[in-house]
Amino acid sequence: MKKKIKEMNSKSETMFNEALIMLKERDYRQGETIEEQDEVVDHLFQNIQALIQEEMKLNVQRIPQLSPLFFVIRYYERLADHVVNIVTKMKESQEEGAGYGLVDD
Repeated sequence: MKKKIKEMNSKSETMFNEALIMLKERDYRQGETIEEQDEVVDHLFQNIQALIQEEMKLNVQRIPQLSPLFFVIRYYERLADHVVNIVTKMKESQEEGAGYGLVDD
């Protein structure tokens, strides 16, 4: 389970960093790749959630230790969803002629 949570963390972080690069460069062609990565994160979320639930059923004494993991994996999953939403909106704005992106300080 720990390995899967680390993978979920890494995938979400990678998506976020790639989105920042897209925003800086105002190039959203990689948006489909971000969406594919989100599908992986969603799958990991469902898988890890099932593992946590199963472990809780088998060992009720571990519920206090395991329950915070639900929040952790949910936040990683939401981060990935937010990245997809931001990139999608920026891509749509660019296609409509708006020039949104990050500006260097």
